[in-house]
Amino acid sequence: MDTMGILTETTAAQLEERANDSIIGFNAKFIEEAFKFIMCSNDGNIEVFYNGNLSALIIKSGRLYALVLPVKVKDDVEK
Repeated sequence: MDTMGILTETTAAQLEERANDSIIGFNAKFIEEAFKFIMCSNDGNIEVFYNGNLSALIIKSGRLYALVLPVKVKDDVEK
């Protein structure tokens, strides 16, 4: 059974339903730099938090925190 094909069709249908919603993303370079900074911690555990609602991606390890701000990919178009 081709589960990847099913997942792709489902994801495409879900995206089509939400075509007018805002879409945000994160700059991959900023996420990479945040993880490099967090890896300086002596704590081996890394926690990643994202609340949604256009909030920042929070990466924590020990007493070090890094925030990556979202980048708006698509505005609300016709509503």
